[in-house]
Amino acid sequence: ITVLPVNVNPIANFNFTLTENLNTITAQLNASSSIDSDGTIASYAWEFPDGTTATGVNVSKTFNQVYANPVSLTVTDNRGGQH
Repeated sequence: ITVLPVNVNPIANFNFTLTENLNTITAQLNASSSIDSDGTIASYAWEFPDGTTATGVNVSKTFNQVYANPVSLTVTDNRGGQH
């Protein structure tokens, strides 16, 4: 029997840049600064305040209005841990 050590959950982190146009704001989001100290990050799940979602380490999102709620990122590691 192989006993794996306890999984350490990853840490979600992202950077962004904003581009403002006449009636929209576009966010370029980059989660490559997320880390997993004892494995690898297997997936990136984004949730936006307008109810839409996206996946991937780099995403772009255009907003037509200002929202009070923030953008949310959940990363999942190769052993199922999440943050």
